[in-house]
Amino acid sequence: MQVKLPTLNKPIVEMFWVAEYNNGQALSQFDPFTRTENSYSRVDHKNVLRFWWLPITPKLTSLFPGTRYNPVLKRHAADTNGSKGFVARRTTVALSTGGQKVVHKVKCYVLGIEGGPRREIYPDGSIINKANPSVGETQDLLHG
Repeated sequence: MQVKLPTLNKPIVEMFWVAEYNNGQALSQFDPFTRTENSYSRVDHKNVLRFWWLPITPKLTSLFPGTRYNPVLKRHAADTNGSKGFVARRTTVALSTGGQKVVHKVKCYVLGIEGGPRREIYPDGSIINKANPSVGETQDLLHG
């Protein structure tokens, strides 16, 4: 007997990333002009000056399905200072009773320097700054 597993959808996001380059250009996760979503793999890491997490605006929610406006969230930036910076989302996945529905939601938005300080931004507006996380902890976050 074959068991049908529920589909894992993308979580609803309340923040989007922006990579700001040292030449004044930027790459945003969401491009409101072309109405496309850029992949994080397009980021030119060697020329990133600063990474941002910005709150989704009411206008973006009308352009991009799967986004939601959250008025308690504020913008956050991290200067890379020549190191490899990153943005990431920590998500949780839970199966509802009966296993028919998958709940996939963002636990927090992470902004930091690989092997260096990072900031975790939670949907309730709270923030946790981690000054010196272990290298293994950062690698787990990026690759786990």
